[in-house]
Amino acid sequence: QSHVGHHIMKAICKVSDPSAKFPVSDAYPCGMCGGPTNDGACQVEIKGGKSISTCPSAYAFLISAASKFLQSRPCTNVPIACALNCGETHWKYNFPRHLRERHPSWEQIIAPAFLARIQISHQEQTALQIP
Repeated sequence: QSHVGHHIMKAICKVSDPSAKFPVSDAYPCGMCGGPTNDGACQVEIKGGKSISTCPSAYAFLISAASKFLQSRPCTNVPIACALNCGETHWKYNFPRHLRERHPSWEQIIAPAFLARIQISHQEQTALQIP
């Protein structure tokens, strides 16, 4: 999740990533493998505070621990349930796209606490080598 998140962030921000072994999907990339999640593959959900995924590369992890920025593990790309009652769960780095596509008026209705959960800090971007 942390390693692949680095590649996903670079792909989303259109930053060159010569170390990527496979291209990152532009269709809501899976936080575990970088492949598409919008075609029914690599679905993710949250159960008991853990990430549960159908991705072949998946492993369960505690979302509360992985969502905290650490210099040694800067990626905070974790599954988050949408707070706008659509019933969908997405990886954090996919939320800007989800909000634009599924909730066009999201800026008028989103709670500040939820916005804080999906924001990517400057510190995280710098650690992931995003200009």
